[in-house]
Amino acid sequence: MVFWKKKQKLIDVTFYEGARGDESTQPIAQVAQQVEQLPETFAVATQLQIGDDEWQVLEAVPAHRRDFEKSGRLDVYVARVESVDPGEVGFTQLDITEEFGVPPGASRDDWIETSPINTQAGAEGVRGLPPLTADNDEVYAAAVELSAIREEVGVEGDGVYCPTCHIANVDFARLHEPCPRCSRGLLAFGWT
Repeated sequence: MVFWKKKQKLIDVTFYEGARGDESTQPIAQVAQQVEQLPETFAVATQLQIGDDEWQVLEAVPAHRRDFEKSGRLDVYVARVESVDPGEVGFTQLDITEEFGVPPGASRDDWIETSPINTQAGAEGVRGLPPLTADNDEVYAAAVELSAIREEVGVEGDGVYCPTCHIANVDFARLHEPCPRCSRGLLAFGWT
């Protein structure tokens, strides 16, 4: 008995580093790829591996398989995905809340519990965060330096917090007022 394989259609794919229409955009690779090995659409966020590097698809022309299958051609514009060493990540506050964003209905009278970032898995030793063994004075001193960054930038929607009592409030007008628990000055706190 003889089995015949269906001939698979090949698509000429050219990868360009950079955005379409940018004068500095250059082709980086050209391949003939079986249509079945290409995604149905590039209209959603897509990452590819080309050689040893990860690339983010900026745009594909045409974006849908039905179209590049008809034309036999696909141009893919990509940007290299840059990795960041977790040790190089910086923070502008020492605590976070369980959920991102201001809790619904939170008012000036509400104090929301926070958690130290350095207690999160993998966060110990991250630049700017105090060690887990730091006492309250060391924690507060580190938080004052980070708060100065937030205060200088002036992030809209910030609240305040106490990094030693682990509480936050939505009212930025309370900045530097005494914490209701320990009397240290309240510092800038970002909800997102």
